[in-house]
Amino acid sequence: MPEPLRSRALALTDLNPGAGQVAKLCHEPRVALAVREAMPAPHPAVGRLTPLTEHRAVAAESCDDVIRAVVSEDRNTGDRTTVAAPPCRRRHRDG
Repeated sequence: MPEPLRSRALALTDLNPGAGQVAKLCHEPRVALAVREAMPAPHPAVGRLTPLTEHRAVAAESCDDVIRAVVSEDRNTGDRTTVAAPPCRRRHRDG
């Protein structure tokens, strides 16, 4: 369990745990996870986004150097899900 902030740290207006020695902004991994989960929170609630937790990307499809679809695999079941953008209209290339 992390220690609570000391009064000296609480008084800082630009608190940066780790003093930025590794990167400009340092924080614990659990903080990053909390932010990552909180930012899109309104969207799953209204059906605009379905987080695929416990998945890993296993394939991607592209069109004219633009990724158009990603296939992810559930780490627990092995089930695969494809997330795709609208169909691509190929550009004509001279040559």
